[in-house]
Amino acid sequence: MVRRLVPRYVVDVGREDFFPSKAREGRQETIGTAPAVKTVFETTKFFLQLESFACDIRGRETVLHRARVQNLGTEPADATLWFSLRPYNPEGVALIHSIEYGNDASLFVDGRLAAVLTEEPDLAHCSTFRDGDCSFALGGGVSLKSHATCTAGLASAMVGYRLRLEPSATASKILVMPIGGAQPRKGLTRELRRFDYRDRKVRLKSVWEEITGQGMTVSLPDKEIEASFNLNKAYLALFDDGTDIKPGPLTYHHFWFRDAAFLVTALDRCGFTERAARILERYPSLQQKDGYFRSQNGEWDSNGQAIWTLMEHYRLTGDNKYLEKVFPAMGRAAYWIEKKRTETRAPVTPHTGLLPAGASAEHLGPNDYYYWDDFWGIAGLDCAAEAAELLGYRTEMLNFEKYRDDFKQSVHDSLRHASGRLGKSLLPASPYRRMDSGAIGSLACVYPLRIFSADDDAVTNTLDALRDVSFHKGCFFQHIVHAGINPYLTLHLAQVYLARRDPRAWDLATNVLRLATKTGTWPEAIHPLTGGGSMGDGHHGWALAEWLLFLRNALLYEEKRDLHLMSVLPSAWTEWGKEVSVKDAPTHFGRVSFRLESKAAELVLYLGGGISQPARAYPLASAVLGRGRPRGRPQRQYQRSCHVHAGGRR
Repeated sequence: MVRRLVPRYVVDVGREDFFPSKAREGRQETIGTAPAVKTVFETTKFFLQLESFACDIRGRETVLHRARVQNLGTEPADATLWFSLRPYNPEGVALIHSIEYGNDASLFVDGRLAAVLTEEPDLAHCSTFRDGDCSFALGGGVSLKSHATCTAGLASAMVGYRLRLEPSATASKILVMPIGGAQPRKGLTRELRRFDYRDRKVRLKSVWEEITGQGMTVSLPDKEIEASFNLNKAYLALFDDGTDIKPGPLTYHHFWFRDAAFLVTALDRCGFTERAARILERYPSLQQKDGYFRSQNGEWDSNGQAIWTLMEHYRLTGDNKYLEKVFPAMGRAAYWIEKKRTETRAPVTPHTGLLPAGASAEHLGPNDYYYWDDFWGIAGLDCAAEAAELLGYRTEMLNFEKYRDDFKQSVHDSLRHASGRLGKSLLPASPYRRMDSGAIGSLACVYPLRIFSADDDAVTNTLDALRDVSFHKGCFFQHIVHAGINPYLTLHLAQVYLARRDPRAWDLATNVLRLATKTGTWPEAIHPLTGGGSMGDGHHGWALAEWLLFLRNALLYEEKRDLHLMSVLPSAWTEWGKEVSVKDAPTHFGRVSFRLESKAAELVLYLGGGISQPARAYPLASAVLGRGRPRGRPQRQYQRSCHVHAGGRR
């Protein structure tokens, strides 16, 4: 597809050809907090800088690519800068059956406008699979063609600019690519050339600075982590498609309730409340008549995830009108969970009363009775009961509480059987599985669902077992399907350690940060040898959502009726002169702001914003601030400071 073509660059200096894709090293970074990429290559002869970002030109979504070449030598240099289009993209082959260079300095792929050059090139060549890649023309002796048709779908093209560069002189060329291609029409190429590159770049930075300035903001002693928080806030907003949110730009550009449970909750907890509401208000229209929130048939976790995500938004906003609007869908989904469990009621087996065997999250393995599904189902019933109580629907509340308690008992009985088989209290992936890497799914009972205590023996033993069988380079290694180091599952473990007030939470988080690309992204799974992606999109939405949620929860998180601040902090953050600041963070108890200052003999916490009761001071290792207000009661704003003594430092 045209929208997935990726431009390539070549610099020809004298008789030397430089291909950035084959270069050993290159510097890459984002332009501020904007989702724009700058890549730099440098040789003894020249400097090549590539910039790419998306923008709107005359109402059309486009991607701008600029290549800037500088002569680093002491003598004038003749060079040729080439842009090329080839039939592949980050997913693999993307067939091109016809490609044409037009007289108006444009490239057409399969009849659609694929790229517009802002200046007429000096050379252009199109080629086919039979004639060989277009780069064969670099050596000369090839008759240049302006059009190529390839039955194999492997047509390619390149255009070149001849440059004469004095010492230290630079030259820039720009390529404009309409996203998804464009149907050719008179005047379109002229319209796409009517822009000022510098102005577009300034606007881009301004727009994304405004976006990342919304909602929760942080100031941290570790500026790398602070920058990563801000950048991934921008990426999170980028994954928002308006009416839904998708966990990837290419392979995973589809909607799943599972991924959305974390992505939408990250939107909510980062303060993008309106974005989250817009997505969630569409949930009832995605529900089947029988109450099933279907992502893919055979995945039984989605109903619990949908109900939990809908309820979590209410807890963070207190919007009663919203809850009234979505509750009928929550109720139908809760009844569906109970009805689905009847398929396993007889005969009596280790999976009696659980949800049926299904594919569930693909990293758990083939069809089985996954506790991951069950814990989400229990959480869904619990949330539906809470919503019914808040809205005064007593019959529904009692029904959902009964279903929840019965479901809990079934899971308890099943886990008791599994633990007896395994020889100790454990949380395997299913009643019939050994302690393999799929067991990480069962830790959903702690994070994010808080069904089990983080200090439960089964949780402790499961953490130990996973560290024995599924760790590599300080991160969680998923053996099943993903076959690689998994960033978001490592962060799941970090969240469990965080709930246990265990400093290993930060060890895991910083290990994940080290695995990020130069532009601050993570694939779904990382190859243990190359450090590159081995599964899914190279920019994985669930991974970035988990990174944001970990940082948010490390600074403040809710547990029943308590709000915990900075339960585990890196010791370097509490050294003299350091400061941790959080502003406008949404919580179940209102929006909260606070600042922690490290002084010579004490830590001073300044608390401001939405909790209605005075703060209580605890050691920093477990600072618990006052109990939250019941929904519906007026919230009293106040500013208060309290002292947290240095004895709580980790």
